[in-house]
Amino acid sequence: MILDRELFEEYAGYGYFESLDEVTEEDLEKKYGESYQYAAGYKEDDEVSFEDHETGQGEVKPYGISLSGDNRFTEMSEYIKDPVFAVAVGTKNPENALKFLEYLMEE
Repeated sequence: MILDRELFEEYAGYGYFESLDEVTEEDLEKKYGESYQYAAGYKEDDEVSFEDHETGQGEVKPYGISLSGDNRFTEMSEYIKDPVFAVAVGTKNPENALKFLEYLMEE
């Protein structure tokens, strides 16, 4: 999934993304450096309801990779100013998502 940073942080707070550390054993933080994006995740709590709009109260984890800078994505899209790549919860083939990320990150 590719979305702007604001939506990325909001959706991470709702628990929509897998932590990249849990998707692969590869050290993506080392591979992508400053592009590695952390966000506060979802916190299961009976006192916070979905209607409260209080997302992002869970543990801060690496949920995304910034696609800003020189890469194939920025060549293809001029519509998202600060794009972030993330893997949705329940993705059946996350390894394919990571292959797509590699393709996008090529200059």
